[in-house]
Amino acid sequence: MSHNPRLSKIDVDAFKDVGICSLDLSYNVLSSLDEKLTHWESLDAADLQGNPWDCTCPLQWVLDRLVPHLYRTRQDLLYELRCDVPIQFRNKRLVHFYKWKKAAFCSQTEQLRAVPESDNVEVTFGLSDAMIYVTAGLTTLVAIMVVAGIVLQRRFDSRRRARNRRM
Repeated sequence: MSHNPRLSKIDVDAFKDVGICSLDLSYNVLSSLDEKLTHWESLDAADLQGNPWDCTCPLQWVLDRLVPHLYRTRQDLLYELRCDVPIQFRNKRLVHFYKWKKAAFCSQTEQLRAVPESDNVEVTFGLSDAMIYVTAGLTTLVAIMVVAGIVLQRRFDSRRRARNRRM
């Protein structure tokens, strides 16, 4: 079932009670797959390349289960297995995230996310302890520089007044 520009979704029961040795779903318009579609690790090959994958939390299982399986058995099926959305992952190969310590697509840290239905981009920033320390340090540095500037300006002004009085 490859190279079908109209294949965008596969029902979770499509392969129920069907013995499958390999599955070729390459170069369709699939953006997600249900983990329960088949027994992925029992397949000799699962070609999912060339699809516009939505690399968000529902696809995390592909990184956790399928990519390691393909990495061990059929690395050639990982070349064109790429993300399409969100924008920060566009054209990134899923194998890039292989062996990451944290869940790349379900990270608790806030990420820049593109809203798929529009051109708008939702931006959310979270604060970490390091960011708070850096912000506090920079604020303190700016305050010290402002105070030093005021003190130096007053000295300069008093010297200029003293010079003007002598003349």
